[in-house]
Amino acid sequence: LVRYVAALREHCPHAVLELRMRDKVEVRKYSNTCAMLRRLCERAGVELMPRDSPMQPSEMEALMQQLVSERAPLHERVPELALLRDCVALFKFLATMETRQAELMRRRVEPNRFARWDLTFDESAGSSGYRQWRRRHIVMPLQWEVSGVRGADLDIADLSVTAFGDRELVWGE
Repeated sequence: LVRYVAALREHCPHAVLELRMRDKVEVRKYSNTCAMLRRLCERAGVELMPRDSPMQPSEMEALMQQLVSERAPLHERVPELALLRDCVALFKFLATMETRQAELMRRRVEPNRFARWDLTFDESAGSSGYRQWRRRHIVMPLQWEVSGVRGADLDIADLSVTAFGDRELVWGE
C-alpha cells in the first residue's frame, strides 16, 4: 500500500479536484480545480462569461456555476465532470466519516430527540414495511450549492454539499 501511494504521488503530482473543507467546501481561484475547469471550458467551447450578459459575474462565480450547476453549458457538454465531482466528494466523506453524534458535538448542535426511528428487526413491519421504507428513502444525487465567494480578490468560493436527504456532507483532511 505504501509503494502504491508513493508511486501515485510520483506519477500524478497534481490533484485534479482539491476540495478542502473548513466549515464549507473551499475552492481557491488559483487551485488545480479551477485550472482544470478553465481548460475544460476552453476545450468544450464553453464561454466562461457570456459576452451578451448585462451583469457579468466574477470569474470565480462563473467557474463555480460551471462546477455545481446541472444546467450549466459545461455540464451538458461534459457530463462526466459531475460524476467525478460527486465521486471525489463521496470518497472524502466516507474515508473521513464520523458518527452523526460526533459531528454534531464538534459543531455544537443539539441532536433532534424527536427524530423518527424504527427497529430493523421489527416483525410487525413485514415486507410491505420494506416497500414503504424504500419509497421514503430513495437515494437522491448530491446537491451542490455555492454558498458564497469571499476573499480580498473574491478568490475563495464556499460550496455546500447535501446528500442522504438533508445531511450536509462534512469531511476532514
